[in-house]
Amino acid sequence: NTGKEQHGAVVSGVVNGLVIEDVRFTQAPDAPWAGFVLKQASSDSIEVRDCIFRCGQLGLALEGAPNLTASHIRIENNRFLAATTHLFLTQAVQDIVIDGNVFVKGIGVGLNLTTGAASRRVRICNNTFLDSSSWLTFEGADLPPESEVSNNLVLGANNLNPVSHAIDELQKSWTFRNNWWEPGQYTD
Repeated sequence: NTGKEQHGAVVSGVVNGLVIEDVRFTQAPDAPWAGFVLKQASSDSIEVRDCIFRCGQLGLALEGAPNLTASHIRIENNRFLAATTHLFLTQAVQDIVIDGNVFVKGIGVGLNLTTGAASRRVRICNNTFLDSSSWLTFEGADLPPESEVSNNLVLGANNLNPVSHAIDELQKSWTFRNNWWEPGQYTD
């Protein structure tokens, strides 16, 4: 449990072989800070797996910078519950795998990436999105190349929200395949 005015945990810098496993991140529903932040964290491998996030505004945030990307991170088999945005990728990220997670309500995965920050290779696959307001949100100026969204089950999500990009522009940069989307009550 964390207080209202703090992140649950923050990891920053070069870390080798970090594994965060079977941790429960819990915050008040109105907490504006993330349950867990990987800030400019990179290594050969960082894994966040089998965790439960019950957070306020943000569950897990991956935050890079133009010269210090958050990179080589695997987010797998976690449960994201009760946050406004469950998983948020911001500024600059590389080699991110989001695999086998369950996202309930809120925004599943939000991306706000900066132009020229060299973001690339984001893979969102084999996840379940349940009753999401938006299962994916693309807010930033950058659409990282070599990225894909595949084999996801989307149940009751209202939309895929390309805030700054048209769908046809999104499809030029990202590969979408084998996703199953059962529309929600307010899906257009």
